[in-house]
Amino acid sequence: VRTLSREEHIRFACDNSLDVTLGLYVAVDGSKEYKGVITSFDGEMLVLQDGESTREFNMKQISKINAEIDTEIETESAEEKEETEDE
Repeated sequence: VRTLSREEHIRFACDNSLDVTLGLYVAVDGSKEYKGVITSFDGEMLVLQDGESTREFNMKQISKINAEIDTEIETESAEEKEETEDE
C-alpha cells in the first residue's frame, strides 16, 4: 500500500489502472471510503470506477488516496525515472 500525495502519483495510478482506496473528509452517500480504479484525473476532479458504478470527486473532498502497488510496476517506474534523469 502506498499513499498517493502528488499529482504525478495519481496520474500514474490512473495510467496503470491501479486499485485505490479514497478516504473522504465528509461522507458521500453514507460512506467516507471508496475503492476502485481511477479512470480520469485532471488535477481538480477524479473519476473512480468500482465495477459498474462510476463516481466523480473533487480533490477538495479527498483526504487520502492509497494504492495497491505491484512491486514489478514500482520497479519499472523507478527505472524509467533513472533513464529520464540520465538524459
